[in-house]
Amino acid sequence: MATYYVAEGGTAANKAAATSGTYPGGCMSPAVHNGETFSAGDSVLFSDEGGVIRATITPPTSGTSGVGEEITYGVKSGDSPEISGADVITGSTPEIGAIFPSDATNGDNVTTADNSALDITGDIDIRVDIVLDDYSPASDQPIVSKWGGGDERSYFVFINNAGNLFLLTTPDGTYPNRVECVATAAVSTVVGDGERIQIRATQDVDTGGGNNDTKFYYKFSGDLSSSSGWTQLGSTVTKSGTTSIHAGTDTLFIGVNGSNTAQIMSGNVFRVMLYDGIGGTVEYDARFEDEDAETTSFTESSSNGLTVTINQNGGDSDITIGDTGAGVFVWAASGSGTNEFYLTSPSISEPPQVFLDGTRMSGGTVGSLADHEWVWDDNDTLGYDTVYIRDNTGTPNSSEVVIEASQRNNCLAETAKSYLTIDGIVFEKASQDNVKLSGAGSNIVAQNCEFNNAYWRGIQKDDVGTLSAVTVNSCVVSYNGGSGIHAAIGADGWTISENDVHNNCVLNARSAYTAGIKVNISPNHIIEKNLSYSNGLGEWSSSTNCGIWCDGNGCDDIIVRYNRCYDNDFIGIRLEAGATDCVAMCNVVFENYHSGIALKANADAGAEVSGNFIYNNTSVGNAYYGAIIEGSDGDADSCINNEIKNNILVNNGQRNLATRFGGENDGTEGSGNVYEYNCLGAEANDFVEWGLSNPLDTYDAWETAYGGTTHSVEADPSFTNAAADDYTLASDSPCIGAGANLGASYDDALMPSSTWPDGVVTGDQDDY
Repeated sequence: MATYYVAEGGTAANKAAATSGTYPGGCMSPAVHNGETFSAGDSVLFSDEGGVIRATITPPTSGTSGVGEEITYGVKSGDSPEISGADVITGSTPEIGAIFPSDATNGDNVTTADNSALDITGDIDIRVDIVLDDYSPASDQPIVSKWGGGDERSYFVFINNAGNLFLLTTPDGTYPNRVECVATAAVSTVVGDGERIQIRATQDVDTGGGNNDTKFYYKFSGDLSSSSGWTQLGSTVTKSGTTSIHAGTDTLFIGVNGSNTAQIMSGNVFRVMLYDGIGGTVEYDARFEDEDAETTSFTESSSNGLTVTINQNGGDSDITIGDTGAGVFVWAASGSGTNEFYLTSPSISEPPQVFLDGTRMSGGTVGSLADHEWVWDDNDTLGYDTVYIRDNTGTPNSSEVVIEASQRNNCLAETAKSYLTIDGIVFEKASQDNVKLSGAGSNIVAQNCEFNNAYWRGIQKDDVGTLSAVTVNSCVVSYNGGSGIHAAIGADGWTISENDVHNNCVLNARSAYTAGIKVNISPNHIIEKNLSYSNGLGEWSSSTNCGIWCDGNGCDDIIVRYNRCYDNDFIGIRLEAGATDCVAMCNVVFENYHSGIALKANADAGAEVSGNFIYNNTSVGNAYYGAIIEGSDGDADSCINNEIKNNILVNNGQRNLATRFGGENDGTEGSGNVYEYNCLGAEANDFVEWGLSNPLDTYDAWETAYGGTTHSVEADPSFTNAAADDYTLASDSPCIGAGANLGASYDDALMPSSTWPDGVVTGDQDDY
């Protein structure tokens, strides 16, 4: 019986080296754990010292029966480990710029209208912060151009197909009289394709020696406006004679050749600066990196305040301002306080869900995201896989947020193992189920854990093999896209107890046929003392999203007792479609969006409801029915021999009790159903439905239809404080002592001091 330690970033080569728990060498990585074997009685403890564990844990070995012979997966003392199915999408310094796609088309350009400030006729200094996809391009890559058609040319910076920087100027605006200067060293010798660089071209039109000089520079960091840090690229290019630069009327283009708008650079521009004089007066400072996503015009930052316009002809390949591909970026939308995050994601696959600072975001649409929405763009708009996010919180930069995308199906995947205990671990954000139990096995305990934010289910057994004697106890199960706890086909004899199960079934894509706690086509379970609430999307829209749901032929001998279920989108507790010999007793069910308790057959063969007991429940304030008992329309004997006794069903929106399709003992679809010793409150219009569309207004009418006395409590039950959801009975309640003696098997009842989920107290009902 040894203890081993696991941590994210653990470096122990094997389990033998992972016994101290000292991080990192005394802990093994999840991958090493998954390749080891363990002995009965061993403990595997998880540490948080390496941060969140982003892996799938696969228990390789079963324990054995006997006290202390199980294998325990637990928590290193003092730690709070989380095992996540999501990866963090990380970024670096924000790189927001103008994006020039390689397939941008004619009419896409970035321009500034001619202005006298741009008429630099003497020494000139042009600086650009840039990324090119290819620094040895197949065709010339224009960068800055005031070099349009006719005889109004001024200056033009570009990179040719050999990777050399060019500066063209002309003293009279004509092409034949150009001064053509090319760097003597290629840019590609100092920077790799797709890397960011700052480049600079200067021209001294009169050196004082009868010549003009042009120099090219580069650097990789620092402020573009700073005179320091520059390295000359190649040697000085000297031309004989002095020159000047024509004050032309052409438009200033960025990333485009003004005389050939079909020729567009491929890459990104972050900032463009023009100086009148070398290091002289800043006449133009276009800071794309300071702008918002999808901005189409802005004012450059020099004292001239000229307008920079991004012209788009429409389509996915427009020039845009946005994330240029370096990581996670955030910027504030002008005047709105809105932030948009563009996340390049070459290392992740398309995620089913994305989280911002631990909170799941909603899906949206590229180009029109609402607050707290995200969308995946599959190598389309920006030319690479991208997650877009919008969040209206004013967060100033990416270092202050954590953005995660679900990438692994499970946090823990158990296959055909037995005698395992999983204790005190947080599991979260899996692409499918946080914990998946599969295959033949038995005696698995999950206790004191959290199962949160899975795309599908918090903890579930799939429909492979028979898995018996599972206990899920004292866990918090919340914000999963589908069911919180799901015992599917092949589950047998589970105990699901004292769990706090809330806000599950919250994703449209996964919420169909779900519940906070769901048992599907499997028998012999005990579901007790759970708190199950607010499961669903927030309103009743379909027949799903229950608090507790036993569904399907084979749901036999299930006990649902001492639970508190409220604010669920459909039904608080639902026994359906084949439930036989089940018991729902001593549950408190209130304010669900449809009904409190439902016993319902359906049309499938063998899917009748028979021999079930609905005892000692309180169902209050549900939108439709306190309890609904029904067979299947047209199916003989689909609802037979069920007993509904000692229940308080009051103040529900339509009927306190509804019976249909044999639930009303029509002799064809159903018979032998017993309704006695229940309290339906004071008589009211349509408070009982005896057969479809047959509402009854009085107890006498109900007993006439029923064919005998119902021993009902015909008065308000007198709750202690219903307004505060305290449905214990006040001392003057007419229900006290008015129920039937149900025998020793059903003698225990909820005590008034009960609190959910871990403070539920039961006792002999005679002691109430």
